[in-house]
Amino acid sequence: MINRLWPLAAFSLAIPATAQEPPPPPAKPKPEARGEERYFVPAPPGYRGKEVPQPIGSSNDWVTIADYPLDAWRAREEGVVQYDVGVDAQGKPTGCTITYSTATPALEAETCRLLLERARFEPAEDANGTPRASVWPGETKWQLREPEYPIPFTVKVAFTLDERGEQRDCRIVERSDKLPPDIQRTLERRPCPSSYGTRGVPYRDEEGRPIAREVMVTYVITLSPPPAGD
Repeated sequence: MINRLWPLAAFSLAIPATAQEPPPPPAKPKPEARGEERYFVPAPPGYRGKEVPQPIGSSNDWVTIADYPLDAWRAREEGVVQYDVGVDAQGKPTGCTITYSTATPALEAETCRLLLERARFEPAEDANGTPRASVWPGETKWQLREPEYPIPFTVKVAFTLDERGEQRDCRIVERSDKLPPDIQRTLERRPCPSSYGTRGVPYRDEEGRPIAREVMVTYVITLSPPPAGD
């Protein structure tokens, strides 16, 4: 038997249903949208117009999911915040105005705080190429997301690779009681690993004759604090 770790990328057998979990708490009502929503059209590749300030680096790094305010995360708050950032002739942000929002005041305030702390720009220029103060419009989406593997789990699957190199009798041998939803759906579609690159390739005995083999694959995800010093 082969016992190894395998990527969970491409796993159609039904698997036992997990015990029914209690329903989640009722969601808090979403705040009413405030302001007039704008629709942003991406600039064409290589565009370096100077009518508005240009972000230095990626503006996606200014406000990230890691910045979620703890109270907002616990309350499961989400929303879209659109804003105008005032930028001076040196490219530094001078103010932040919310122009449209479906988020809570706490998420709006955190958006502006982070923008004023992290955002840096190449300033806008006038017709003569002289840097000038201007406004940069933008948008942040606060959306609750979990890591790819939010909980530890173990799954063991087995199958027979026959003399023609084809998978047979693919089945789940062991599994944790609780699995991440994405992994659950993947296993429901196909619990065994994909073999596109080696399909039709059998095992062989010492004399080179194709033989069947039972294969056991173990998927293990563990979560622990990083080593000291990291």
